[in-house]
Amino acid sequence: MPLCVFFLQHFGEIQSSLFFAYLIIFLFSGFAAIRFNKSITAAFTMQIKNNILTRQLDRETNERIIAEEDLHDTALELQLLNDNLEYKVKTKTTELKNLAFYDTLTQLPNRGHFYDYLERTLARNKINKEPFALFFIDLDEFKTINDTLGHDFGDILLTKVASRLRECTRVDDFIARISGDEFIVIVKGDLCENKIAEIAEIAEIAEIAEIAEIADNIIIKISEPYSFTETQTYISCSLGISLFPQDSENTNTLVKYADLAMYYAKENGKNSYHFYNNKLYEEKAKKFILATALKSAIDRNELYLVYQPQVCCRSEQVNSMEALLRWNSHQFGPVPVQKFISLAEESHQILELESFVLKTALIQVKLWNEQIEQPFRIAINISAVHFQQKNFVHEIESLLAEIHFHPKFLELELTESALMSNTQQSIDKLIHLKSLGIKLTIDDFGTGYSSMSYLKQLPIDILKIDKSFIDGIPDDQNNNAITKAIIELAHQFNLETIAEGVEYKHQLEFLKTTNCHLIQGYYFFKPMTANLFEKQFVTNRKSSS
Repeated sequence: MPLCVFFLQHFGEIQSSLFFAYLIIFLFSGFAAIRFNKSITAAFTMQIKNNILTRQLDRETNERIIAEEDLHDTALELQLLNDNLEYKVKTKTTELKNLAFYDTLTQLPNRGHFYDYLERTLARNKINKEPFALFFIDLDEFKTINDTLGHDFGDILLTKVASRLRECTRVDDFIARISGDEFIVIVKGDLCENKIAEIAEIAEIAEIAEIAEIADNIIIKISEPYSFTETQTYISCSLGISLFPQDSENTNTLVKYADLAMYYAKENGKNSYHFYNNKLYEEKAKKFILATALKSAIDRNELYLVYQPQVCCRSEQVNSMEALLRWNSHQFGPVPVQKFISLAEESHQILELESFVLKTALIQVKLWNEQIEQPFRIAINISAVHFQQKNFVHEIESLLAEIHFHPKFLELELTESALMSNTQQSIDKLIHLKSLGIKLTIDDFGTGYSSMSYLKQLPIDILKIDKSFIDGIPDDQNNNAITKAIIELAHQFNLETIAEGVEYKHQLEFLKTTNCHLIQGYYFFKPMTANLFEKQFVTNRKSSS
């Protein structure tokens, strides 16, 4: 019941102060209770809020701890990634440095590393006045080995050569591979005991015995046999030497001079070394001038052909001849054959020269053959460079068609080295030429790399015995045996034989006993001009017919 209603109903009864006091106490107690309840409620609410805040704070703390742990883990992962990245960068940097400065096959310093090292050595030695020698080494006939045995075999051989070079030199000497089969060695330190002052007094550089001894050791070591799983092979090297400071104090000049000396060694028999001297530079200059003159020799009508008859060993009749190129320069006079042919091969002018020989010879012989009943066969030398041209067979076919020359009167002479390069391609070309009716000859037989199994595959007609074997017969028993063996081999394969370089009667008599088919040499005829050949052979045949 509301308090006000109770008061109105009992107002009359409330008469005493006691009742009034009770009323006040009651009212006060009500208000106090209400206030207490509010306080309790507020306190309870505050506790709840505190609990909520505490739980939230705990949750945030846990989340912060978890976040810190995650951050720490992330930091560790980043550190690991960074360490891994640094390792990869260092590894890749090392790899790039090795690629930039070292040969991947032999692990020797490469061309760039060599030139950098040489420049630093020159700068230092100019101050210290210390001489050193630069060796330029080139392997002899390495291309032939690469072509016949394969590039993998060649690579293995190069690593073995590099290993032997390390054995021949000291720790302080510098070895580099600067290209395919070319190596450089810088021989330095106290090897040149004479030092600069005494070296300057030496008239002949070759008297520097210490350097010559190292060069000798390299040549001997390189030429020792190389053993492989199924075979054994040999290779030699040519070595050129230039000296600092006597020859030059310039990087490129020192290398050029050593290179010139190396080529001199190669041109003079190979498997040897040579020191640079001023004469080599003069010869190089002359060679350049001669090569320039050769380029215009055809246009200036300085080239001409001579013809050397080939004589039947039994009947001594002439039914064939070899066309040989000659050069009578307006500037230099008659130029030796070997000199300008080797020059033409180096400069690739040999292609133009041999095309000139082919066309000139075929036109001339066709003219002769039209006048006689018993035609001549003409033999023409083809270089390895020319034979390996992709369009070689097409060139021959086109020329025969253009001149209307019968193929059976053409004989192509090819060296063993020309045939050994790209073996299957060479065989395919020979088969094609043979199908046209052309005669095929291996020139200088016995001086190359032919094997019995390889010889069986070649569709050839004639073996030409090299002059080096004919020179010694019949006194040289070794040459006798080799010549007999070649002729017997030819008989076994139903091939003809030609002996070149026959100059004496006793050589002819020996060859007759071996049943050699044809003879070519000064004993019968020297090479002669077209006019002389025509007078001596064509005119006689015309009159006899």
